[in-house]
Amino acid sequence: MGYSRLGGCTTAAFFYKLEFDGPLEVDLALTDERTGAMRVESELGWTQMLRYTAQALAQAADVDELTIRRRAAIFIQEWGGLEAFGTQAITRLEGQLRALDMNVKYLKPHALIGVIALRHVAGEIRRAGLLKPDDMPMLLEHLNAPTPPQPLSLPQVRPIGVYRPLLTRDADWAEGERVWAESIGNDVAAWSDQCDEHIVAEVSRFKICKPRQAELLLHRIRAPGASIDDEKFYDCYQKLPAAIWIGQVVPFDNELASTLIRRLVCSIDFGLDLATYPIVLCPNWLRQLQWHAHTDAAGVYIDASGAIVARVVWWRDAGPVDIDDDSIWGEGYYVALTKAGLAQFTATRGKVVINAFASREVQKPSEYGEGFFETAKNSYSL
Repeated sequence: MGYSRLGGCTTAAFFYKLEFDGPLEVDLALTDERTGAMRVESELGWTQMLRYTAQALAQAADVDELTIRRRAAIFIQEWGGLEAFGTQAITRLEGQLRALDMNVKYLKPHALIGVIALRHVAGEIRRAGLLKPDDMPMLLEHLNAPTPPQPLSLPQVRPIGVYRPLLTRDADWAEGERVWAESIGNDVAAWSDQCDEHIVAEVSRFKICKPRQAELLLHRIRAPGASIDDEKFYDCYQKLPAAIWIGQVVPFDNELASTLIRRLVCSIDFGLDLATYPIVLCPNWLRQLQWHAHTDAAGVYIDASGAIVARVVWWRDAGPVDIDDDSIWGEGYYVALTKAGLAQFTATRGKVVINAFASREVQKPSEYGEGFFETAKNSYSL
């Protein structure tokens, strides 16, 4: 598949600084309802399903989204356009598949060609010098770059320092739920050190389901210097520095994360293969401290001398599930530093202050009474 390349970095840079007028949406009447493929040629139709990716490219390069999508359309038109990738292409391919006794109902070749075209656009704006190196990890993920899968990681049992937020049994429904929500103070208490380890970071959640009555949710986050000014767990989690998996964990910037940890982001839902709110040790800290992952023990990190300095643990927990009984489910991550690891970290970082945030919420239909929402915050030194 050939493509038309803009002549030189200067020409490319000039093209992507052009501003085009016109709507960004495509009339749904122009697409086939069953397959999503376009019935008529439309410049923006090729990337309508990929607007999020086009917007990410436009934001990173500081250019207009319309410019990105029109350049992608130029590529596709040169590669065959509607004849090669539209409704007729689907009809031909489905005919070939039927000859092989195969039936593919939701094939969308125009979506694939849209991704390929946006990859070519990304290559052009990179060669034109419009992308910063820090933008590349995020863009590679958006463009579905083929990367090695993450190493298999299995959840461990709930650690001793994490307690199930059980309901009070000697109170009626509403009173028990209120007391449960208000018992949030202990959720942000300092985590007692175990086995000569110091717990420096944690992200965890529990969900209690009371059949046909209510759902009770506990969310908690703690980390060195974590931002806990918000009143929602998700907002606190989102303020953690980010990293992404592209064959290895790559941070979004070159800074030493003040929190020691980073949230691991991905546009793909890993389902049960990964926690809902995953965290990792900041790769920049690992380089600074000369720590690296143990080759024979998942989640264990050692220093240059081979001494264990840190553990990152993913855990899951669940209680009985019956149609008429309360059930509980929980998961989370925590990061533990050994005495040697904490000494090496504080030698560079200085005094370590752990900020903790937790929320408890009771969700239920309005006809069942009032819901409850409580938060708690705490800061303490190691």
